[in-house]
This record gives sequence, structure tokens and C-alpha cells, in this order.
Amino acid sequence: MQENWFSRIVGFDESAGPDAVRARLRVEDGRLVSDASERRPAVGTLTLPSLAELSSARPDSGRAGSLAATQGEARAMHADPANSGALIQVASQFNLLEMVSPSVTPDDGVGRYEWDHTQGPACAMAAGAATIYRNYLVPVDGGQGQSATRQLDALADLGAALSEATGLAPVELWRMRNGYALCTDEGLTAIAAHLRDLGEEELDDLRGRLRIGLVSDAEVTDVASGEQRVSQALCSALPIAYGANSTHPGWEPFARLVLEASYEATLLAGLANPHSDRVLLTAVGGGVFGNDPSWIASAITRAMGRVSGVEAVVVSYASIPAWATRISGDYPPGSLFG
Repeated sequence: MQENWFSRIVGFDESAGPDAVRARLRVEDGRLVSDASERRPAVGTLTLPSLAELSSARPDSGRAGSLAATQGEARAMHADPANSGALIQVASQFNLLEMVSPSVTPDDGVGRYEWDHTQGPACAMAAGAATIYRNYLVPVDGGQGQSATRQLDALADLGAALSEATGLAPVELWRMRNGYALCTDEGLTAIAAHLRDLGEEELDDLRGRLRIGLVSDAEVTDVASGEQRVSQALCSALPIAYGANSTHPGWEPFARLVLEASYEATLLAGLANPHSDRVLLTAVGGGVFGNDPSWIASAITRAMGRVSGVEAVVVSYASIPAWATRISGDYPPGSLFG
């Protein structure tokens, strides 16, 4: 048996293939059950809310909120008792998984996350039962689990609206490959032209169609007691750096729209979280995805100006970037915003 984080939870590895894995797993009373392990970790509750849905259910809040910046390792922060009940934003793909490239499918399994040293997979492994559920057991299009041909798509509703507005079929706007939205030149040009003509209310309508994965009250499987629970907001950005057209000027307006929607949705989910006011944010779309840090900073600032009542913290794995320090100074502890 190949030992990794997956096998340590369920007692077997993924070498027999996805169908064999599914046959040995089930969920009972919200807990992952394996035929090879006595562990029964809680998978949490997975939903796929849109920004519009989160906004319409927004609770009233006159509470003060704040924004800070800190350095930390995401997996360890899940296990920190100070973050019990908190909402942790996860840089994911639009299928709510952690593919290292567009060529990797859910059929390839999740044990491989152990060798991807970025913070998205670290978060996925920290709440391991929830991740196993998303890959192998979540209902999708009448089937069980995600596969090479059957996947969740948090960008689909926004894509449908842009398709109708531009007159281009969704596949002409981008090809969705294992959670990566690989935009075409034609699609980027058309989307940028459309966004340029819209007012703020119309842009908000589009933002409202973006969905995020929301895992509520999942067990932190790294904690042996099973008592540590967190929630996760699974967000993706556009994979600008993954194509030959990474310098296309149409990326910026579309990418910024997605980032703005993702951060606002995350803060709204944090506001509705009954267990904690704490929201740990990450630089969604930064690094290898190629989204400009200034776009990320702007999206966080915009979201903070629209959602009050959360204790938000931008978490950086290495040193704290200057942009995070700068924007956190705009919302010190005890400030009231939104």
C-alpha cells in the first residue's frame, strides 16, 4: 500500500482506480466510512452557492470588523485551536479540487496532493475527509463523484450569461479542462468588449452568478481527537499563465470580475458562519495562475468595503507581501466598514 494522507485516513490507497475506491467508501450521518479503517471523520456539508444567493441571505450586521495580514502555513493553521470554527479560503479550481495542471483529472486521485507543495492542496489535505468526498462521492450529473467526464463547474452560470451576451457558445469563450477555464482569444476579446459597456449594476449582476464551493463544519483530519472543525470557501481564479495568450489585454477585466466576486462571496459566507467571525483569506489567482497582485489587493479591498462584521486575515506562506500590509492598514481592529 502506498502511504500518503489519503491512505492514512481510509486505510487503503488509490491504486485500484476510482471505481474501486468508491466501492469501499460511503457517508453515514455526515461521516466518511471506509471498509478498511475505524476512523469516521466528518465530511462537513458541501454547497455551491452563488454570490447572489449569499448576498440575498446576508444576515444583518452592525458589528465592527478588521483586516490583518500574517505569515503562516495553511495546513497548520487549520489545526490551530485559535482557528476552530473559522472560515478558511482555499485557492482551488472551478471543480473545487486541486489539479496540478489541466491534464490531471479526478480519476487520478487525491493522494498526489501530498507532493504539491502549494497552499491549496495543503488546505485540501487538512480537511481530508471533505476533499475525499468532493472527489469520489459528491453527486454530479446523476453520478457519484467527479471523473474525467463529469465535474462540478462553479463558473458555468457566469459562462452562460456571457455566452448569451456575446453571442458566442460557452466553448468559444473558454474550454473548461479539469477546473481550469482556458480562455480563447476570441472569447477574451468579446468578454472584454461586453464588460466595457456595462454599468456597475450590470457588472454586479454578472458577479452574482459566480459560485464558490462552501464546505461547512468539516473535520480537520490532521487533529487526532477529531474535535477541530473549520469551514472552507473553495475559490478559483482565471488561469492566465496557463495558455499561449497570457498577454492578451482581455484577461484583466474578466479576471478582476472573477476575483471581486470570489472575495465578496467568501466574506459573505464568513459573515453567515455561526461558529466564528474569523475569515482567513489567501491570494487566489496569485503565483502560477498569473493574476496581478494589484488585482487581488483591489478585490479584497472592494469586498471589505461591502461586507462588515468579519475578522479577516490575509495569510501568506512566505513573507507578507507589501500589498497585504498596505490594505490591512485600511481596516484596523475595531473599525466599522461595509
